[in-house]
Order: sequence, then structure tokens, then C-alpha cells
Amino acid sequence: MKTSCVTLLTAIFLLSGTVSMVVAQPQQRTLRIGVVFDGPWERNKDLLDLLKKEISDALEGQTRVVFSDGKTLEGDWSYPGSVRLNSQLLADKDVDLVVGFGVFTSQDLSSRPLSSIPSGNICRCSLGQAERET
Repeated sequence: MKTSCVTLLTAIFLLSGTVSMVVAQPQQRTLRIGVVFDGPWERNKDLLDLLKKEISDALEGQTRVVFSDGKTLEGDWSYPGSVRLNSQLLADKDVDLVVGFGVFTSQDLSSRPLSSIPSGNICRCSLGQAERET
């Protein structure tokens, strides 16, 4: 009986230490990325694969990077089409960052007032200039 109690207390002590270590470890943030291309092009997949690799490598160990299905969109090679797709991803609660490839998409994203972008922390870079809103 005495041995059982000691074993039980030891197990509870070890288990509580393990649980407290797991709880004490910081949660790894998740960055959910959406991508907009001006239009279909045979190299879009290559650009997307490179983007995924570079962002994932840069944030490895700090942030889990997710490129969700359905969050990579191709426009119709028009400015209004790019505006529509950018707006769709910017309004999506499951997207934290929108990356645009192409003249139309980039022009729209870089010309939007920061106050119109529904996010808590935005960095917008255009032609070597950067603005930050937190």
C-alpha cells in the first residue's frame, strides 16, 4: 500500500511538471497568407512556390506559415478584377497578409489608404517607400 501511494504521488508530480512545461511554452503564431496574381500565367506556380519557400524559411521556428487552398487567386488581367480579388482577401478573416503579383494588383494594394485595410498590423511597401500602421 505504501509503495502504491509513493508511486502514485511520484507519477502525479512528474505529470504535473510535464503539463506545466507544455503550458509554459509560448504558442507559435500562425501567419495565413493570401496571394493575388494579375492573371493566369504559366510561371505563377513557380513564383508561388518560391514565395512559400522564402517566407517559410525566413519565419521558421517563429511563426507557422499557411498558404490556404482557395486563398491564391488569379485575376483577368484588368485593374477592376485585381481590385475585386484584393478586396476579397483583405476582407477575409482567415487571411492575415495579402501578397500581390503584377502591375494591377500591386498598384491597387499600394494605393489603398492604410485606414481602409482591415487589419491590426500592416506594412505596405511601394517603390522603396514603406509605411507602417499598428
